[in-house]
Amino acid sequence: MKSLRFLIIRLLVLLCYLTLTHQMLAQRCGVERWSVKTGTDANATQVDLANPKPATIADLIALTPPNPIPRDSRVAPTENTVFVVKALLTDYKLEGGSR
Repeated sequence: MKSLRFLIIRLLVLLCYLTLTHQMLAQRCGVERWSVKTGTDANATQVDLANPKPATIADLIALTPPNPIPRDSRVAPTENTVFVVKALLTDYKLEGGSR
């Protein structure tokens, strides 16, 4: 009986591991504007790291998105600013990537 319970627990752990591994492998960050996302674009040195600005989620949501969105360049002043948000993560959701 004890060995059967141990086997079931091992199988459940293995199943959880395989499920989570599959989900983690499915995670991908979109490739659009990749150089801007990774800070390897030509204007990355223009980001003001020395003067971070406090912000709220509402402040960031209220920012007007550029139209059109440039492919490989930053939109000043928003993308040259470091925003600091004090927040508490209360929930999250694992999602599959776009591939």
